[in-house]
This record gives sequence, C-alpha cells and structure tokens, in this order.
Amino acid sequence: MNFSVKAAGGKNYGSLQQSQFRKETLRPPVLEEMSHSAISIGDGQRFSVELLIIDINCLMTLKEQLITELDGVPEPIMAEVLNFLQFLKTKSANHAHEQLTTSSHAVTEASATAIQPHATDTAPIIKAIYTDGACSGNPGPGGWGVVLYLADGSVHELGGAAPQTTNNRMEMQAAIAGLQTLVALGQTTPVELLTDSEYVKKGITQWISGWKRRGWQTSAKKPVLNKDLWQELDRLNQTAEQQTGAPIQWTYVRGHAGNAGNERCDEIARAFSQNQTIALHQHSQITELIN
Repeated sequence: MNFSVKAAGGKNYGSLQQSQFRKETLRPPVLEEMSHSAISIGDGQRFSVELLIIDINCLMTLKEQLITELDGVPEPIMAEVLNFLQFLKTKSANHAHEQLTTSSHAVTEASATAIQPHATDTAPIIKAIYTDGACSGNPGPGGWGVVLYLADGSVHELGGAAPQTTNNRMEMQAAIAGLQTLVALGQTTPVELLTDSEYVKKGITQWISGWKRRGWQTSAKKPVLNKDLWQELDRLNQTAEQQTGAPIQWTYVRGHAGNAGNERCDEIARAFSQNQTIALHQHSQITELIN
C-alpha cells in the first residue's frame, strides 16, 4: 500500500509505505505546509482517491468522505488508510504540543486573564454515564433511566417514560438523555458511557457509518429501524466528542449482574415503564444549570 502526500499547488512530499507509519517521515515544517493540500491514496492498480486537507488538525473529519470515496474497497485496505490519517494527525498534534511548550514563557498576564474559566467550568464533572431502558410488552409502555457518576462522589439521576414504545428505543433514549446532559453542562473532559444494550453500543460504534453511507439502509437494503433516534444519538455523540476532545468511551456491561450503576438504571427505567413513583437523586447544581 502506497500513500503519497501532495500540496494543492503540486509539491510532492513523498510517499509512505505502511511500515513507515511509526517513523519520523514527515517533519513539522511539512505538516505546517500541508494545510489546504491533498492526500493521494492508492495502490497503483485497484483504486486511487484524492482527499483535500482543509486543516491538518482536522484530518480525521475526512473519515466519512473517505468511506464514501472508497465504497467497496476491502476492509483491510480501508483500515490501512485510516491508520495513515491517524498517523498524520498524531504527528501534527505532537508538533503543536512542542510549539506550545516553546512559547509558554511568552504568555502575558493579559492573555491569562482572557482565559479565565467560564460558568460551565464550575459545573460538576461527569466521570461515567450509566444508561438502561425497559419496556412492558415490547412494544408497550416503556421507561428509561440514567445515572451520572460525578467526580465529587455524588450522582445525578434521570428518568422518563413513553406510553407505546420498544425496549431498544428506551435504551437509545437513555443514552441520548445522558449525552444531552453532558453537552448541556459544557464539559470538556472525556467520559465513559456504559450500557447493557449491545444494540446501542454496536449501533453507534460499528454499524452507523455503514447505515449513513447507504442512505440509512441496512446491508440488506432495508430501512434502518429507529432512524430518528439514531440520528439524534449520532449528532450528540459527535458533539460530545468535539466538546470533550475525545470520543465517548462506549462500554458494554452485562445486565442484572450486580453492577451497581446498571442495577440502579434498571430500577429507574422499570419504575417509569410501570408508572410507579421513584425518588431520583439529583445534584442541585446540575439541575440549576440545565433547567
């Protein structure tokens, strides 16, 4: 596999073989010049595609464009291309860190004043989000529950219901509610979201790119179920990643296995699905900030 990097004006920065990814092949000056350039990717026989680099720091936003352009290309080749893009982004990030360290002594008192924390910086930090859904009948009356574990040791719980729904929709609604709160608080530190639904985890981390590429159709050319909720979850997932600077860590936990966070979410979800009263533990500061 050969990857060539060329500037929009024609300057060629040379080629990289897959074995060279971890070597110091691209130097910092090259990375600076590469903005508004293009990556030409191909193996000389099976395919060739050119991707425009708008900003070297946003290389991985090219993933959707890449998937569209290389539709039908074998997965191993796709993986190599994505690894190459990640290599470029890592090189750029390292160079930016070096620049920041070099110029740190030039920071003035005025500039320090300009970056004082915003109001959202004082909000409680979410360390983990547990989610669960429940449905009586499937379809039937449903409920969802969320437990936010905070850095100060406290929790903030959420819950809701729907009169006629499915278990999968309630699982998704719980994840949506958790991410909505994260985004609303303006949190800038990464977070883990734990769900006992493989449908939710695999859907948002594995299947959704293919659904979007095929116009929200499955591999069997059938409409994707729960498209409305998948689109909202996808939007929030991307917004949260941009806001925190890292992808949400989606983790599967086995249900009804003694995990305290999961068990509490299940209790909340079942209570709402059965229209029962349940006392939710809520952090006053979070309630004030998001209402």
